[in-house]
Amino acid sequence: MPKILLADDNDDLRENMFNWLTFQGDDVDTAVDGIDATLKLEGSAYDILILDWEMPGKTGVEIVREYRAKGGNAIVILLTGRSDLDDKETGFEAGVDDYMTKPFHLKELSAKMKALLRRVQAAPPPPVPPPPIKQKQVLKVKSCPECDTIFELDQNTCPDDFQFLNAEDIEFLGDDVLNDKYQVVGILGRGGMSVVFRGRHKALEKDFAIKFMDSSRSKDQEYLKRFQLEAQALSKMNHPNIVAIHDYGVADGKYPFIVMDFVQGISLWRALNRFEPFPLLRCLNIFKQSCSGIGHAHRQGIIHRDLKPANIILEPIPNSKAEIIKIVDFGVAKKFGAQDKVQEQLTKDGHVFGTTTYMSPEHCLGKDLDPRSDVYAFGCIMYEVLTGRPPFQGDNVLDTLQRQISEQPQLLSLARGKDDLPKVMEHIVHKALAKNPAERFQSMDELRKHLEAVPTG
Repeated sequence: MPKILLADDNDDLRENMFNWLTFQGDDVDTAVDGIDATLKLEGSAYDILILDWEMPGKTGVEIVREYRAKGGNAIVILLTGRSDLDDKETGFEAGVDDYMTKPFHLKELSAKMKALLRRVQAAPPPPVPPPPIKQKQVLKVKSCPECDTIFELDQNTCPDDFQFLNAEDIEFLGDDVLNDKYQVVGILGRGGMSVVFRGRHKALEKDFAIKFMDSSRSKDQEYLKRFQLEAQALSKMNHPNIVAIHDYGVADGKYPFIVMDFVQGISLWRALNRFEPFPLLRCLNIFKQSCSGIGHAHRQGIIHRDLKPANIILEPIPNSKAEIIKIVDFGVAKKFGAQDKVQEQLTKDGHVFGTTTYMSPEHCLGKDLDPRSDVYAFGCIMYEVLTGRPPFQGDNVLDTLQRQISEQPQLLSLARGKDDLPKVMEHIVHKALAKNPAERFQSMDELRKHLEAVPTG
């Protein structure tokens, strides 16, 4: 009984093929788009791949090309409405074994699968060459012992903590496929579960951010699933204020990575630490763009769950004093509404994901979350941008959690030390910080509309 991966974004066709193949006794997994199919291929071995040519996220031909480059030897049947000979030649060069041109009869698909299986079983296995000795690329950097921020070698002290930097070697986790495609030109940063490199696409001569799961986490199934969910969440979104995903894969069979837009800017957290207080007009520009991006994520069924100044990037627009905002790091993002099995597994047992300084009261209590939790977190960010400090900062994690649950923030004007903001601005921030979700703005779109009405004269 062959194990089959069936990937097609046409729900009716995918369901009909699935029902037919399982009726015949085949073991079938399904994927709804190119990213989903890539994730399934990284997690299981298959005898036959049935892939649609045109799919969101990644085409069938792109999947086959990457699969063959990594040594995958399953039978590949491509489903297509294309009849042009050049198109088929492209597929065969990528490693496709045969085609099914739509529309087709399901019995024809079964006959083609059986014929291909007989041919493979009759052929002797090819000799396995010894694996080449690979040398990983090592990047020499300096890091801050206090905040763990990465810097270039010519930097001696951290501008945020004023600590002397330590020299450090960081290994690039990419394999031959990535090295053939990208030239690694630097490292952008690292966090609790990932490290982000800067890679230049050799053909396009364009820079991208390549995010790898930290090698120490690569065998942790919970972190692996969370990394995969980040890729899935980003693949569903297309918005100028959210960093875009371009590719997903696993290097050397053990290092998951995501290729994203390279954002040339600094985080809101770093900007707040380094510069003078922002004028109200700039604050409103940051707030409104951020609301627009987060609101788009909510409309795709995704809540961020870790909104904080470090995850908001300020990217200057060339030849302009303006800037564009990018929301990054959906590593602990979560679907709301209908919850899938993986999400249920990752959020059970009272685990709390996020940063306590920006957590909503319901998040601190481990309750079910909806977009209003992100509204509260963004209220904490607005408060910090306007006052220079977050509304709640305890002596430790538990103290901060308790304050988020029960303490009211100091009035914005008192925290600023001056009453120089429009009264409506203070009302907006405090409404976003309401302890009861029903008393907050009910969406980021509603919050944005109120921000657009703030006078700036």
